[in-house]
Amino acid sequence: MLAGCQQETTQVPSSQSTNEKLVISVDAGLVTKDFRDFVDKFAKEKDIEMQIKERPSGSAGENEVVTELVTFNGPDILLFSSGGLFKSLDPQEYFYDLTNESYTKEYSDSYRQSVSVGKQVYGVPLSSGDAIGFLYNKELYQKYDLDVPKNLRDFNNNLATLYEHGITPLLAPFKDQWLTQYYWYVAENTSPPNYGEILDQVSFWKEKDYFTEERLTLSLSGGLESFSKGESAHFLCQSGFIQYLTDSNQMSEDSVGFFNFPNGRGSVYMLPSSLYINKETEQLDLSRAFLAAYFEEKVLQQQTSEEHPSVLKNAKVQAEPIISEQKAAYKVDILPELLLDFFTNTISKEEVLKQYNERDKELYLLY
Repeated sequence: MLAGCQQETTQVPSSQSTNEKLVISVDAGLVTKDFRDFVDKFAKEKDIEMQIKERPSGSAGENEVVTELVTFNGPDILLFSSGGLFKSLDPQEYFYDLTNESYTKEYSDSYRQSVSVGKQVYGVPLSSGDAIGFLYNKELYQKYDLDVPKNLRDFNNNLATLYEHGITPLLAPFKDQWLTQYYWYVAENTSPPNYGEILDQVSFWKEKDYFTEERLTLSLSGGLESFSKGESAHFLCQSGFIQYLTDSNQMSEDSVGFFNFPNGRGSVYMLPSSLYINKETEQLDLSRAFLAAYFEEKVLQQQTSEEHPSVLKNAKVQAEPIISEQKAAYKVDILPELLLDFFTNTISKEEVLKQYNERDKELYLLY
């Protein structure tokens, strides 16, 4: 579900020569087989050409989105984050208002807030929400007779056992530095968040040499390959990463599992990325039809669970609590860099917290 940073373009041709074409810009890590299949189906039903244009993950892709929007050279439909990062794009200036579309009435309050500015709603969810926690290699757990940990003591014992057998206990593919942020988000399962406590735990794991040694040069795609081969045992991320591993046939559903960060404080969730319509599109009717069809055929039909809660109102399993960034009007942009510096022992825990709080206050006043 969330792999790779390479750029790619996929064309779905129509059966006849038409002038109608929809271009969808997506983060390379958010293209599932299910989404591609839906695009293919819609293109055939409408007899149009559709293009899935992949952009890099992380800040490079975010910069590309901004450039295309401000130069009025954007795609018809954009797949992008929900919450503060989306709101920093100035949605009222660049995106079509979906408020009057009937399906937006089905949104949960938390999801609606994450894709709204004022009373105007702009997004359609790509999927259900995702819990944040550890993926673990079930085959390694079976091989070394390990149990899913109920607390940090149990988890640290598991890490020690794996380390003794030459397995990297904690995958850290931080060439894609945005992945460091999960070690921040996971603290937000309490109110107020105790970021310092999580950073202290990270310091302990660094001292034990439990993280990937080549973490500055290992990419997400390379890291997931290492994980699937049993070279590393755990990966702190969102539960949706499992879909990528199974979609790509790197692992079976029986060989990869998930558990919450084992501090006994429950789950914290990420809302899904969303589909937005470019206000400047020349294919507004088709774009609206695509979003409406996607909501009807995919969003309403999604199976939900504790690991993949719903973003629709009245659902039995709701995505609550969500990470602070997705409730805010902005994203603290220096966070990935701060955490990468912390992981490489460039700055202290105290300096991370100080610089984050200072930048947070600056952005709060700005927005």
